[in-house]
Amino acid sequence: MSIVNDSIQRAEARESGRMEAFSDGVFAFAMTLLVLGLRDPTMGSTDSLLKGLFGEWPAFLAFGISFTTILVMWMNHHNLFTYVRRIDGPFMLLNGLLLLATTLIPFTTSLVADHIKFADSNTAAEVYSGTFLFVALAWNLLWAICNQTSWNSGQQC
Repeated sequence: MSIVNDSIQRAEARESGRMEAFSDGVFAFAMTLLVLGLRDPTMGSTDSLLKGLFGEWPAFLAFGISFTTILVMWMNHHNLFTYVRRIDGPFMLLNGLLLLATTLIPFTTSLVADHIKFADSNTAAEVYSGTFLFVALAWNLLWAICNQTSWNSGQQC
């Protein structure tokens, strides 16, 4: 009987490991996409590099905030999976929802960086904030389903 249980536990660990690895890849991809919003400020300009870099402060600020946020999300996701023993369809869908929200962050980051100095900066900030509301909703739903102990080996997340 213990051989069967051991085999089931290893299969469940592999399945959650696959999901964690896939999620790690999506987090890494989203973090990498953020750098595409940075550009060489001297292209098409006669300004010095230093002046151009200072002029790009919105892009660097947005990059730093979003990179740090995704890094913290990845760390929390890693922590979540220390509690997860097996996954099911609803958990996979909610994890996918979190990853969807995460992949929106580079786009909304570029909106804020590109529009912060203009009249429509409020709209860009609202879209950026809305993305993080979406992220928070996805996280809360994921933690809620994780706390359903019927499939989580009796442990709560």
